[in-house]
Amino acid sequence: MDLKLFKSSGICFFFLMALVLTPTLGLSQQYGDAGQNTQSEVSGQDIKAFANAQLEVSRVRQQYQTRLSNAGNQDEQQALVQEMNEKLVAALKDEGLSVEKYNEIFNAVQNDADLRERVTEMMQDS
Repeated sequence: MDLKLFKSSGICFFFLMALVLTPTLGLSQQYGDAGQNTQSEVSGQDIKAFANAQLEVSRVRQQYQTRLSNAGNQDEQQALVQEMNEKLVAALKDEGLSVEKYNEIFNAVQNDADLRERVTEMMQDS
């Protein structure tokens, strides 16, 4: 797949994140509504951990976006994606979150405006 096409249309970042998240998305589909939490099911501690992890995830994504854009070939791109995945998983673990738990909270944040606001506030306070 030619990433230059994606770079020119500004979709490269989203394509890469799809690669990063694809292995975990199958879990949500496999377990049905397991990823559909409501605000009351997400603890304050989980919200704080998610907000902190989200800041680091954003930093790692930005760090690798340029490197991936400049990668010379597909093998180099794949190696960088693997390296980025490892850093993303480490960032989640540093906050006490598994990939599955992060995805559950991420889905809840997308579906609950109040929860999204709380996470945004915590991210701004960090």
